[in-house]
Amino acid sequence: DMALESQAAVALDSLHLRMSALHRERDPVAYAELHSDSVVFEWPTLAPVRGRSELAALMLDNWRTRDSLRLDLTLVARRVAGVTATEVLGYRESWTAPAGQRVEEHGRFMLWLSR
Repeated sequence: DMALESQAAVALDSLHLRMSALHRERDPVAYAELHSDSVVFEWPTLAPVRGRSELAALMLDNWRTRDSLRLDLTLVARRVAGVTATEVLGYRESWTAPAGQRVEEHGRFMLWLSR
């Protein structure tokens, strides 16, 4: 149904904005609260992180030395079906490192969401 998909799109776009804002604010607890208790964060260079508390600890450690942190998200693909949504997002994360140089990281990631 188009109305349901439209409502989901608005909610998901709002979620993306909140994720970006929490990166700027470097608030790992609030960032973790955006996720369910069963969140699994997987990254090629890290061991999988499971649950909100582990996600918050990872973000705290990761963000500690990243001043002027910024996250820009770009929707690549979205599929809404019933109570679930799957998204592919492009990201650009940038920050100022302790030595003062600006660092940028680019990539894509996938989100699977359920109401």
